[in-house]
Amino acid sequence: MSNTALKLFILTILIKVGIRPALCQNYNFQNYSIEQNLAQSQVLCIHQDQKRFIWIGTIGGLSKFDGKNFQNFTVLDGLPNNQINDITESKNGTLWLAVQGGICYLKDDKITLIPLPKQNNDAYILSLEFENDSLLWLGSDRYGLFKFNTKNLTFQLPSSQKNTNLIRDLFKDKSNEIWAVSRNKVFSATTSKTLLSNTGDTIYYAINQQKDGTFWIASSAGAIKLKNNKQNIITPEDGLVYRVVRNIFIDKNDKVWAATKYGVSEISNKEIINLNEKNGLKNANAKVVFEDNEGNIWIGTDGNGVFKYSGKQIVNYYATSGIKSNQVMTMLEDGQQNFWFGTYGNGLAKKNKENSYSYYGNDELLNRTIWSSFKDSENKLWFGTSQGVSCFKNNVFTHFDQSKGLNANRVTAIAEDSEKSIWLGVKNGVIKHQNGVFTSFFEDVIGKRVKSIITDKNELWLASTNGIVNVKSNVFKAYSINSSIGKLNAECLVNHLGYLWAGTSNGLYVFNKSSKKGTLLKIGETYNSNVVNSITTDNYGFLWLGTNNGVIRFNPFKWLEEKKIRTTQILVSDGLPSLECNQNSIFRDNKGYVWLGTSNGTCRINPTYYKNSSNNKAPELYLTDIRLFLKQSNLKEFADIDEMLPNNFTLPHNKNYLTFDFVGLHFKNPEKIKYHYRLLGFQNDWSPTQKERFVTFSYLPPGKYTFEVQASFNQKNWSETKSVSFTISKPFWFRWWFILSCLIIIGSIIIVIYKTRENIRSKKLEAERASYQSQLLELEQQALNASMNRHFVFNSLNSIQYFINTQDRKSASNYLTKFAKLIRKNLDDIQNEHVTLHEELERIKLYLTLEEMRFEGDFDSIIDIEKSINPQICNVPSMLFQPFVENSILHGILPLKSKGRIIIKIQKTVNEYLSVIIEDNGIGIEKSRQKKVNLISTHISKGMNITEERLKLLKKKYLKSEISVKGPYEIIEEGKTLGTRVEIILPLIYI
Repeated sequence: MSNTALKLFILTILIKVGIRPALCQNYNFQNYSIEQNLAQSQVLCIHQDQKRFIWIGTIGGLSKFDGKNFQNFTVLDGLPNNQINDITESKNGTLWLAVQGGICYLKDDKITLIPLPKQNNDAYILSLEFENDSLLWLGSDRYGLFKFNTKNLTFQLPSSQKNTNLIRDLFKDKSNEIWAVSRNKVFSATTSKTLLSNTGDTIYYAINQQKDGTFWIASSAGAIKLKNNKQNIITPEDGLVYRVVRNIFIDKNDKVWAATKYGVSEISNKEIINLNEKNGLKNANAKVVFEDNEGNIWIGTDGNGVFKYSGKQIVNYYATSGIKSNQVMTMLEDGQQNFWFGTYGNGLAKKNKENSYSYYGNDELLNRTIWSSFKDSENKLWFGTSQGVSCFKNNVFTHFDQSKGLNANRVTAIAEDSEKSIWLGVKNGVIKHQNGVFTSFFEDVIGKRVKSIITDKNELWLASTNGIVNVKSNVFKAYSINSSIGKLNAECLVNHLGYLWAGTSNGLYVFNKSSKKGTLLKIGETYNSNVVNSITTDNYGFLWLGTNNGVIRFNPFKWLEEKKIRTTQILVSDGLPSLECNQNSIFRDNKGYVWLGTSNGTCRINPTYYKNSSNNKAPELYLTDIRLFLKQSNLKEFADIDEMLPNNFTLPHNKNYLTFDFVGLHFKNPEKIKYHYRLLGFQNDWSPTQKERFVTFSYLPPGKYTFEVQASFNQKNWSETKSVSFTISKPFWFRWWFILSCLIIIGSIIIVIYKTRENIRSKKLEAERASYQSQLLELEQQALNASMNRHFVFNSLNSIQYFINTQDRKSASNYLTKFAKLIRKNLDDIQNEHVTLHEELERIKLYLTLEEMRFEGDFDSIIDIEKSINPQICNVPSMLFQPFVENSILHGILPLKSKGRIIIKIQKTVNEYLSVIIEDNGIGIEKSRQKKVNLISTHISKGMNITEERLKLLKKKYLKSEISVKGPYEIIEEGKTLGTRVEIILPLIYI
């Protein structure tokens, strides 16, 4: 017998006994790898802890997964090595890790290493298994088995075991016996009894056990089944994806999962289903298989992270699956269990019950684009195309187009009435086919683009641009669908529970056939979720709606009985090939499956899965952190109990900016989880739902608070409320003793103020005058210091030194004489509030002469006194004008490229006031200010500020006189800046 014949014979036997390989189908896998922040892409083990977090051990570290985010642990967090070979958990919630040189335990996300004894610390611990609460068995790569006491943290060294130095796997069976897997032997660690051994080339890798006690061993020869001392090896000839099985896993339904280099095989009593690259598992190099508490299967790979497999509730069919197109526009099932798929541009594909395909294209059809399909009461198949309609019976197509009397091209809907007449929905209305004759009904009442036709006893209902149209005895009556944005088209239609349910571009329309009234329902949160393209019912009475944002399962009973909208939304993350569902491309087959065409493939949905209430459980919710001012904080210092997240703690008044972090664990639909919260004592109503997993309360006032949060993925089933209570204490200035002390002090102050008020009032004027005089003297002293500022003195002495060094003794002597005279005048007038105008001008002349000499004639000056003014008897405040002159020289004249000039004019005003005008032909105020901005100067001029303060005090002393300074301001003529002017006005009281 040839090899081929032998394989066929074995396959036939397997089918007869109920085990056969399943043909390729496409399933949904969600990949998580380093791009999603997994620690490393080579996965060695997977574990779900008691809190439902998933832990993934890789060769690059340990990852904790909450459904959306990974928290990674490496050598920086206390691991001796980044390779994690196995993970197990004790009853108290402590995680134990198998690592190089020992084991680690992890509690409250803190890692502690327990190294092996020195003589054994070069070993890798490969596997872990608890025999009881305190005894942990360890399997190593070179020293066989270790025992570890978790109470006193001590090791028991291995006994000598021949040929068992390498222990790959440990497993505790239903009788609590520990089984160890070495290279060529499977034996009991507790009794040394041998379960399986060989002397050949077969290598053993892992062991597991089914509920009936059947053992399964992963080996290089296949998946070995041991039952009642009988051995059976499942190999690729039986349908296994690959011979070398690296790991073996038994799920909750007692199915066996075999992990291999080329994919995973799901072995049940009926069939073997292989998961590999052909049906959606992009990287088939599987190392480990694991099932979480929700029934999701996790596949750890060697190089592509982990894949989450949600099951077979959604099966996808693509062009590569046999349909030859991803654009399926219509589907039906005939009487021989064949499925027909009408595509856009690729004709018809027929799938028989053996999953083989036949195709019909240009040679058999009017057109390769199929818009609608229907099976009539005589089992004829009707297909509406872009060029007419074709009827299939007895493997023969009969075509009807315009040459046969069909007054239309595109046929978008087909139905049969009670008289067995065929009705066709077309662009301009409907066409009736009866006894070989086509009758067109293109009436305005029907509207355009009839996309759906359903039969209701002796009448029909149409979905068109006019809404819902009733047809009875060839009489048409339209019922419009009104909305806030105008009248809507009916896109699809179904008759269910005595109501018509119509899909529109703005929601689901419920039409009461008795009252002829309808209600438009918003079924989704987004606009695209309310664009309903297709509709059908399942065997449980629920509506299935194909939208532009996935599939929505609608509960009509809740709406009709309680007027409540209850939906379940199915997205790409649930397994859909695309979010966009095609127009009227949905139907229910004879087994109750719902088929749906999308923009990127066709899928088959099992409604039974969504009816199961266990799939609607609320997420596991945890409060993960409480942050202060958006930073992680140690709250233990504010609590009596040493916990990571304490309850009933008290914060000081300045620790009132709190952020609460929380997470809901639901691995089937993590992106659908939403939260609402409230802060009792601040806001007692639940917040609107949100996807964010934190909430911040800023600057809370003192008081007692309780934060509460809940999670849900469908806004119907909410998790248990998680809460934390805390108090923000009052600041000390709100305490009673502080307030009382303040009242006493304030009262005492008021009494003292009241008693001294009269004395203060009587002495006020005298005190003010004395104060003014004192401040004037102080300012005059400051004015002297300003006029003799360190830069002026320093520059003057430098000029004298320059003249001496250049042996210009005459200039040096002249400069020194004038400088000494100016200094003497300033010193003489320190105690004088006023000096004569003559003396003040002499001081200015000396200052100008020194500056002219210092700057070598860069400017000259003119002092012009009105003849009517006698400077010998006219008194002015001492040293008042010098700061203004200095300003003109430093900021106006010196930056000028040409020779400058300063003019000082002294004259009387019309009101008999003294006017002192200081003008220069410098660069002007604006340019000077810009230079100050651009240059960094070490000179801090206080002269102008002191002068302004003196003038303010003089005004207070002589209230009836005008004392003012006008300017400085720019002199502008014909748009050009000619310099700067400032005018000082003094009263005649000084004359």
